Amino acid sequence: MSDSTSVTDNSSVTAGPDVVQIVPDGNVLLDVTFETSRAVLRAARRASKSRPGLQVVPPTFKPKVRLRYRVRLEVLKQNSKYFNNLLGDLRFSEGKSIADAFARLALRHVNPSEAEAKDLPVVQIHEDDEATKTAGQEAAFEDLLRILHAKDVTTKPVTMQYLATLAILADRFDCALPVSKYLIHSLKYRWPATQTRLSRDDGPALTRAAEEALRQKILVSWLLDQPLKMPAATRELIMYGSRKWSALHDDEEAADGAMWWDLPDGLELSTPVHREHHRIRSAPFPPAVLVSCAAV
Repeated sequence: MSDSTSVTDNSSVTAGPDVVQIVPDGNVLLDVTFETSRAVLRAARRASKSRPGLQVVPPTFKPKVRLRYRVRLEVLKQNSKYFNNLLGDLRFSEGKSIADAFARLALRHVNPSEAEAKDLPVVQIHEDDEATKTAGQEAAFEDLLRILHAKDVTTKPVTMQYLATLAILADRFDCALPVSKYLIHSLKYRWPATQTRLSRDDGPALTRAAEEALRQKILVSWLLDQPLKMPAATRELIMYGSRKWSALHDDEEAADGAMWWDLPDGLELSTPVHREHHRIRSAPFPPAVLVSCAAV
C-alpha cells in the first residue's frame, strides 16, 4: 500500500474534490486519492451486478476517487501514531507546514475550527489497493475517521470484507486500538458462520468464498487484537484446509490476492494451521477429538 503523504497550502486552490465533513469544526483537510487497479475493478463489477428480481442498484466503481475529509488535527494525533509522528513533530515538513498555515490564519484573526474549508491546511495522502484488493476503499476510510472522532460508521450492510478492509486501514494508520474498541462495544457485528461443501474424498471443505471469509476473520482478529475470535477461526482453517496448501494451487492467483490470502507477520507459518492440517486430516481420531487437538 502506497505511503505518499504531504502537506500543501490550500490558499491557492479555488476548486477541488468534494469535502466530507467528519466534524464541522475540523481544522485540517485530508486530501485522499484512492486508486483501484483494473483487475480489482473488473472483479468488483462482476460481483456487484444486479441479479434478476433484486431491486438493488449496483455501486459505481471508479479507477480513481479523490475526496477531502474535514477532521480535527488533535484527534488524529491522539488516536493514530501514524498521524502523530507525521503531523505532530515540527522538525518534519508536514508538521511545520500545518503550524505555518495556522499562523497565517491567526494573523487574520481566524480560528481554524471556524474557517472555511478552502482556507485550511491540506494533508495529501495516496491510497492504492495493494493490500486490500478491494474497490470502494473510501467508504471504509471515512468510517475509520468517524471512529477516531467518536462517531458511528455509516456503511451498511457490514460484511467481513468491509471489516477486513477497515482493519487493514487501521493497521496502516496505526490506530487499531480505537477501532478494536468500537467493534467490541459499538458495532457488535455478528460474524457469519462458516459454510462448507461436501468433498468427495475428504469430507467437508471450503469454497473459495468461504475460505476468503474465514481468512478475513483471522486477519481482523490479528490486526485488531480480538483474541477470543482467533482460535475458532484458525481451528476451522485447520479442519477444512486451504486451497493454498493444495498441489493445484495457482501461484499467480495468490500473487494477486488481498492481504488475507497471505496472512501477515508469519501467521501462515507460525500458527499450526498449515502443518497441522495434513496431520489432522489423516489422523485416526473422530472429529470431536480433532477439534480438541487443534485447540491445544
